[in-house]
Amino acid sequence: MVVASPRYAPMMFDEPDVGRYVRGELYRVDDMVLAALDRLEALDLPGNIRTTLGVLPIHACVPGSAWAYFKARHLAVPVHTDYLGDYQDRRFTGPQTSF
Repeated sequence: MVVASPRYAPMMFDEPDVGRYVRGELYRVDDMVLAALDRLEALDLPGNIRTTLGVLPIHACVPGSAWAYFKARHLAVPVHTDYLGDYQDRRFTGPQTSF
C-alpha cells in the first residue's frame, strides 16, 4: 500500500510478493453495502479491481480470505510514500460517503 494521487488516497496494488504486509480492518457486509463499496471504489472504470486476498485475523488461528480493492499502478500518480504496513496518513481528500 502507498499513499498516492493528488487526493492522497491509500492504494494497494495487486502485485504478489511486492511491498509489505498490510494491517487493516475486516467487516462483514451484505450485498447492498458491497455494491455501494464497488461504486465508491469505481469498479466500473479500468484499473480498479476487487479480488480476494489472504488474511490472518489477530485473534484467529486459521487464515482466511477477504475482498480487497486494488488500483492499477498507473493510477497512483504521484506516489507520496514508500510502501506502508498500515494507513495513518490524514491528508486523504476523498468523497464523504456514508452507508
